[in-house]
Amino acid sequence: MPAKKRVLVVEDDRIVKSSLARLLQDSNCQIESATSGQEGLARFRQRPFDLVLTDLKLPDMDGMDMIQNMRQQDADLPFMVLTAFGDKQDALRALKMGAMDFLQKPFDIQQVLVKTRSAFQADRPDSPKASLEPVMKKPSDSQAQDDKEVLEQLIRLHGLLAPYTSIGRLTGGITHNINGILTGLMGHLELLKLKRADLGQELDGVMELARKIRDNVGELSSKFEAETQSEPVTLNLNQILKSELAFLRAELFFKHYITVRLDLQDPLPGVWAAYGDISMAIEEIIMNAIDVQRKQKHGEIRILTRSDAENVYMEIEDGGPGFSPQALTHAALPLWPGIAQNEEGVVRGGMGLHLARRWLETWGGGIAFSNNDKGGGHVTLTLPYPQRSS
Repeated sequence: MPAKKRVLVVEDDRIVKSSLARLLQDSNCQIESATSGQEGLARFRQRPFDLVLTDLKLPDMDGMDMIQNMRQQDADLPFMVLTAFGDKQDALRALKMGAMDFLQKPFDIQQVLVKTRSAFQADRPDSPKASLEPVMKKPSDSQAQDDKEVLEQLIRLHGLLAPYTSIGRLTGGITHNINGILTGLMGHLELLKLKRADLGQELDGVMELARKIRDNVGELSSKFEAETQSEPVTLNLNQILKSELAFLRAELFFKHYITVRLDLQDPLPGVWAAYGDISMAIEEIIMNAIDVQRKQKHGEIRILTRSDAENVYMEIEDGGPGFSPQALTHAALPLWPGIAQNEEGVVRGGMGLHLARRWLETWGGGIAFSNNDKGGGHVTLTLPYPQRSS
């Protein structure tokens, strides 16, 4: 059996770091990880590595500065760069330094595996020394132009979604702070009620409102915690669906103008996946069904769940115009049909269904598009029964 390849993952995001570690450990790799550039350099000085995967933006230094330092010790060190949204200069700098790839988050798991194996193949005994250099084909003018346009679209999309991303990152802290304020408020109300019995009825009303806020904040906190866990568990699609529909009531168009009809198989067999991947996939599919009906005075979403001998299915239909012939084959492509923002400020980046497909494929599932008999869109989400390794 060939010796395990040594891989150093330098990433300050614990979810991304743990995901990469689990992925590569299953590919005959020995993984070490670091959360900062200095920690990464310290580990690199202790022992050699066959590959380094690094975030571009580390807490204490630039990822490229760390790589440059490492290459003073190992000039042929293969490395790949991971980033949420880097600009063109970042990408060019990484590639000029010899990066095997510049991967945008969320990245395709299969792509990481292919690139990793490519790095390891460089040191085969029958390979000349030159093969240690990054394998990079000079792109054609048309390909270079396409890559430039895609990168510009990603940067634009990031700018439009930045406020939502910022709020999402801070959700844990925000809910904690609100709970602290609510605890103090409810305590003061109880004390005031003891001192002013004549205000009992009015204070009870205020207390009830505070409890509702506390419960909503608690649900948001629980959702955030569940969706940031990357460990797979047995999941019930019916339960995830009901949770997503409850949270989507915060979307005003959905709350006031969309009728939801459910036909859920109960009991429904469980599936084996990470909660966040499946809940976000379902949310993106439902949001797409909502968006295509915004120009109507009212809309409808019909959802059913079912299972057969091998898979669990969720079918989501909408009352919109349906998928065009082109959309039936292009809907899950990234940045299709293009980035748009309507008069209400709703951003449609052309990434939702693409990401939903990736999240599902991570766990052996898939997504299919069709039109229903009434003309609306029909999306089928598929996940297999659990097939855990012993």
